[in-house]
Amino acid sequence: MWLLALVLLCLVPAGIGYSYVDQPDDFHSLSLDLGKSLGVDKHALHDIPSDTLQRIVDGADAGNKDNTYFLGILRLYGISFVQNATMAAYYFDKAAELGNVDALTAYGVLSLSGYGIPKDYNKAIHYFRRAVKLNDFNAYWLLGKMLLEGKGVNEPDYEEAIVLFKNACEEGIPQANFYVALMYEYGLGVDFNIQLAITHYEAAIGNNHLDSMYNLGLIYAYGRSSIEQDYVKALYYFDKAAMENHAPSTYYMGIFKLYGYGCMPNYDHAINWFERAASMDNYQVSTKAAAAAKELRQLVDKASEENERIQSKYQAMADNY
Repeated sequence: MWLLALVLLCLVPAGIGYSYVDQPDDFHSLSLDLGKSLGVDKHALHDIPSDTLQRIVDGADAGNKDNTYFLGILRLYGISFVQNATMAAYYFDKAAELGNVDALTAYGVLSLSGYGIPKDYNKAIHYFRRAVKLNDFNAYWLLGKMLLEGKGVNEPDYEEAIVLFKNACEEGIPQANFYVALMYEYGLGVDFNIQLAITHYEAAIGNNHLDSMYNLGLIYAYGRSSIEQDYVKALYYFDKAAMENHAPSTYYMGIFKLYGYGCMPNYDHAINWFERAASMDNYQVSTKAAAAAKELRQLVDKASEENERIQSKYQAMADNY
């Protein structure tokens, strides 16, 4: 398809990059495993035995803080009950007032994201600060995120944010490593240091943190400071995250396959990656991925038709020779 190489010059999908401001704080984007301390896996949900469920309900009715929190988790994920985030918030708030620290963080998350209850940054900060005092390390990075982004406060507080993140890093919290990496990458309240940024991204990647894979891919895709451009490394990280359905990385896989960055160009593969990204309903990439897939498919079809026409022309000339 030699002609396709020419017409592709008009198809240059823009990279989406990554901004540290106003990161998504909807409930699902936060990627929290609430209920993990109870043995609840949100990726493998199944109803629990009826006798166990009855004990949880009875315990919650009797004012047991842990059972009340457990009941909130069941409502949140729709385990043995119809999923109801509003009811989950009710039980989290109740358990928090009874002294369950996980419930403090859970209620803060729902307040931050507006999931099941109205979004309220001030309330989220209030609950996260209470949880931090009780050493809940998810609350550390969540509070740090809000301070970094200036949510619920008059202006960003980088100094407190970095302290919170680093405390959580010591406990191996991947989101904390991600945000420390961001601060070093962009020089937010700390001196710019791309090597420290990479170190913290890699620490988060060790815990399968997808945004860190994507950001590290961007560093190698474009080159940053002392880090030379390396398409092969960038492709590795985009592919690793895309295989876990990370939408921005999936979009970049389409770009890399289209132009042969770190690999041989493959237009069919590029179309597939763009279409996958378009189907993910992600505000950053879905629209532009759908447009790229449509245009590339049209160009491939057009090039195929032109190639067939030219081949037929030369075949006819050969037959008449």
